[in-house]
Amino acid sequence: MQEPRAASRGISWYLRRLALMQPREIVHRFAEQARLQRMRLEFSTGATWSEVASAPAFAFCRAESAQLPEPAWDEALLAAERDALLRAAPGALGFDWQHEGESSWHVAPDTGRAWPRGFFGGIDYRGGNPSGDARVVWEPSRLQWLVGLALIARRQADPRARSAADMLERLLLSWMAANPPLTGVHYVSSMECALRLIAVVHALDLARASLPRDSRVWPAVVQLAAAHAGLIERRLSLHSSAGNHTVAEAAGLVYAGVLFPELPAARRWRETGLALLAAELPRQVLADGGGAEQATGYLWFVGELAALVQSLLIARNLPVPVGLQTAVTGSAAFLLAMAAGGKLPFIGDYDDGRALARWMRPYWQPPGATVPAARATFPEAGYTVLRSAAADWHVIVDHGSLGMLPACGHGHADALAVLLQVDGKPVLLDTGTFTYSGEPQWRAWFRSTAAHNTVSINGQDQAEQRTAFQWAGAFSAECVRVGSANGVHRLLARHDGYRARTGVRHWRGVALHDDGFLVVWDRLDGSEEADIGLHWHLPAAEQAEPGTWRSGRFALEVRGSQAVRCVTGSGSPPGGWYSARYGRKEPVSSLLATWSGSLPHELITCIDSHPRRVSEAVVRDDIEQFRQWMQ
Repeated sequence: MQEPRAASRGISWYLRRLALMQPREIVHRFAEQARLQRMRLEFSTGATWSEVASAPAFAFCRAESAQLPEPAWDEALLAAERDALLRAAPGALGFDWQHEGESSWHVAPDTGRAWPRGFFGGIDYRGGNPSGDARVVWEPSRLQWLVGLALIARRQADPRARSAADMLERLLLSWMAANPPLTGVHYVSSMECALRLIAVVHALDLARASLPRDSRVWPAVVQLAAAHAGLIERRLSLHSSAGNHTVAEAAGLVYAGVLFPELPAARRWRETGLALLAAELPRQVLADGGGAEQATGYLWFVGELAALVQSLLIARNLPVPVGLQTAVTGSAAFLLAMAAGGKLPFIGDYDDGRALARWMRPYWQPPGATVPAARATFPEAGYTVLRSAAADWHVIVDHGSLGMLPACGHGHADALAVLLQVDGKPVLLDTGTFTYSGEPQWRAWFRSTAAHNTVSINGQDQAEQRTAFQWAGAFSAECVRVGSANGVHRLLARHDGYRARTGVRHWRGVALHDDGFLVVWDRLDGSEEADIGLHWHLPAAEQAEPGTWRSGRFALEVRGSQAVRCVTGSGSPPGGWYSARYGRKEPVSSLLATWSGSLPHELITCIDSHPRRVSEAVVRDDIEQFRQWMQ
């Protein structure tokens, strides 16, 4: 019974993807399948690592000085993880993982099962596969933790520097012995190959003074670069698959082409990678610096990749495409504005991925960066950031699209969601991502409307979830008006995600008062009856009095509902969860305020310190202003 279900799931997925494709892409997909079959033939005849006659023939290998520009590192974070690195136990996205031999690379950290070692194109890696979440098993094999070992190895005064260098060498050779070209789950994603290539060259460059000239790692890095870049070139993420994967793949090609010009295909790799970056970065990093994928973590990832490539090109005196420079500076300004207390809220999908290593300091936090303004609106990305003057309240209102068309794969159904941090601590949470290909019910819930601080109608999402990375019926959202006066920052926005199915349009007004007080006004317009659900997600909450809930030193009051209930850590149906990092979840308090009846209807939420200090007149003024703006 298992095989027919797997086959049916595959056919269904391909039919849904086919519906997104234009004729040009369909031709590309047929060509892609032909290339895949050629690779299958290569695998069947025994694909192996190409021989490298002489590593010193490659300038990268024989150089005695650094060949790559060095990023800034978070030394405190590296020090905290040093012991785990030296035990070869870096973990994998919150799961335990330790290298204990070549077979370790194929053991799923989340399930303990072994991933298949056959031809990569025949491995079932999507949700419901028998092995586990592919993203989790990929994490150690990105080999980014070798960068940490390299940073330890180059410190000659550190008594464990020699051990770190030896371990770096042993681990790279172990990975290559366990993963011949085209074999196993670590070749399924071209992006994984690109990130691995980037990590390995940086690790060897950092530790080169501690690695003997005759070490086997030098021919190994040439073999890895040649095989990985060759695979990436044949399996680029294009057309409806384009996204952050495309940027990573392009960056990998640029690295291989620039660092190993002696390889026959090097110039083509470099030119292909730069052309892709020039085309994709202006599409993915919008004119205001926000991300088209509607995922702040992936914007960081894309911007970080662009920053690494930019630094490499500058160091080699190569021209930097204008679009690449703009993507780096624009995304940095956007992310800095979105962050509170140096912490970036992860809106939309995020899998904890970094371009090089988690010890690299954020490129968007340069020394001496200016404090963002009290109010900033990003019209293309669809976000407004509000900050109070007298109190450290940081509010983000999401009035952006569902995601990057056509699939909107990394977006969540979170139109008009509100996030709140006070003194750098979250009060209203974005619940996170948790999983991609783990249990489908969790993937569905964490990207649903109910998992975000906004309104659901008749228990539905604002758009229809088709697959784990595909939506149907993408909504339109807009910021109608924003303004500040007399110590109050106000915004009015709306979206039409429910209009086609239920006839309902959702308006939301948000007012942040400089002395620390938040009013959220929700109006649901329509001519029919509807079941309204207003969702608020807090770290913890308890009922203080009817209609009022207390969370720490804050009080949240909902007016206009018929009932308010709190869900914490429910599994069936899912509710009351928060995922601070990929693969892990913890219970939180999810408030659901409900109302059923004829529309239009209004709900009012007030958040203040406990006990309340703001008069009713202040709330009435905010709502009256929103009603005037509706006109």
